[in-house]
Amino acid sequence: DEFRYVNLMTNAYALGVVISVLLIRWGRAEEDSLAVLLGPKEFQLDEYACKRGFLASSRLLGMLRAMCFLGLWALMVASRILSGYFGQPATGLLPGDTTQDLVSLGSYAMAMLVTIAIIYAQLHVASGLELAVDMFSAHFFDSKDICAAMDEWNILQALIRCASCRVETSFMVLGASSLATLVLLATELWTKPELLQNPLQAVFWLGWVYPPVLLLLYSLTRAAAVSEKCSRVAPFINSWDFPSEETEEYDSEWLHKGRQYIVQYIMQSEAGFYVKGVRLSNFTVMKLCYGFGALSFALLSHTMTTVLADVKTRS
Repeated sequence: DEFRYVNLMTNAYALGVVISVLLIRWGRAEEDSLAVLLGPKEFQLDEYACKRGFLASSRLLGMLRAMCFLGLWALMVASRILSGYFGQPATGLLPGDTTQDLVSLGSYAMAMLVTIAIIYAQLHVASGLELAVDMFSAHFFDSKDICAAMDEWNILQALIRCASCRVETSFMVLGASSLATLVLLATELWTKPELLQNPLQAVFWLGWVYPPVLLLLYSLTRAAAVSEKCSRVAPFINSWDFPSEETEEYDSEWLHKGRQYIVQYIMQSEAGFYVKGVRLSNFTVMKLCYGFGALSFALLSHTMTTVLADVKTRS
């Protein structure tokens, strides 16, 4: 089947989407599902945002991101259509059957729409947690109340852990789908280097293959940013001056016991975004990005080498 890559890529994402939706909605106990965090059953993240005063900012950011994602989805579908329109039958992108074209395009558009919706939910959760950590630092700086800050930090780190537990499986499933797509991409380009021979065709072809992988990497980056912000809270607090308990004036001593206690408490809590017990960090995401870049460079080099060799042979 010369059209196997288009069908297999769509099937890989469709399978990942189905598994992700099932696990997010019904894979855990009802009280631990994403519906408790974002609704409609409860709105734990929105309630915390309303309490800390960043609900409006979170919703505005979510609306802007939703419009950007819908625009990107439209570009992906347009690239898929144009790649078939400008493609050649030998590339497997123009089946020549109107019914097959519509079914393939409709399946791809639906799979990508749900994939983008899942990634949007992941980004919405990660962005809300980032704002929560920022607001904790700002509120603690204004109050300088160590006891209240410790209670608030316990609530915040519990919210971060619960949120990460509710979306961690979707990260893994979509990551597996993206990896399968990249393997199929490598196989297809290795056997059909003529796919990227035409620059315009290459732009359209990669325009519907690469965006889901890039969006997933971006989502992982924002999730890792939650861990990085949590790790910077303690050094940030360590630079503050705290009032003396006896005089309620700022203590000029270099070592403040209350400050050191809460700094150690926050550091030893090891709060952050966890995926199956592993703390997600920028270093981990950078390694994934480097691997993706290395694979892309290797495929592009092989394709260009093969195309140039064919050109020299013909001439």
